[in-house]
Amino acid sequence: MALPSWLPPLPSANANVTNPDAMLIQTCARYLELESIINDRTHPDARKNADQMPEWPEYVATERLIETAIPQTAAGAVALAHVALQCSEGREVNWSETTPSRIAHALLLRLAGGAA
Repeated sequence: MALPSWLPPLPSANANVTNPDAMLIQTCARYLELESIINDRTHPDARKNADQMPEWPEYVATERLIETAIPQTAAGAVALAHVALQCSEGREVNWSETTPSRIAHALLLRLAGGAA
């Protein structure tokens, strides 16, 4: 399943370049794939609770890695921004929300490579 169109592409974890965040970037990419699978209503296991799907253990493991990750490069920070935006479902923060929420959303979107 494809990522949402509003989410810019993740940075590459190019194997030819030594990137200390290559594993983090790959983990973020896999997490986004798993998130998409778990929320896919056409998935063969869509009628099950998420925690009963075969992807659930990997989803939880990648989530834990991401939650504790400290990026070493800008590319790693961008990958984390992608996850944060996906988790917020890309919703636009409206003006009734707090200023910090609006700023956080704009910064994440900019960091991920989208227009803020």
